[in-house]
Amino acid sequence: MQTREDIFNTLREALVELFELDPARISLDANLYQDLEIDSIDAVDLIDHIKR
Repeated sequence: MQTREDIFNTLREALVELFELDPARISLDANLYQDLEIDSIDAVDLIDHIKR
């Protein structure tokens, strides 16, 4: 079973890989739309990437 930290690291790695975000910008409190500028189409891409 994955811990909260494992899940966060997986999400951060995907965000960095897919959207070339600075890992320092990604935190548990970051809002995808406002803080990381991820739109709805990007969010779908993120979900698809994580499912694989």
